[in-house]
Amino acid sequence: MIPQGQIGFGTVCSVTVNGMFMKAGIPITSKFGGVLQVNDEPVRFTALISYEALLLILSRYSSKAG
Repeated sequence: MIPQGQIGFGTVCSVTVNGMFMKAGIPITSKFGGVLQVNDEPVRFTALISYEALLLILSRYSSKAG
């Protein structure tokens, strides 16, 4: 229960959502992840990361390790 004067919210990890879609036979590719600022309504993303750029960086480090 959420106390009076407070707000509550829940999040679902994109990996979980992708897994549900894949299990239902719906292909999906995540492009971005981020933090959404919400006041009374969504305002803006305060942080945003491109998964494509992240994968390129990780592949560079893994190729150096091998």
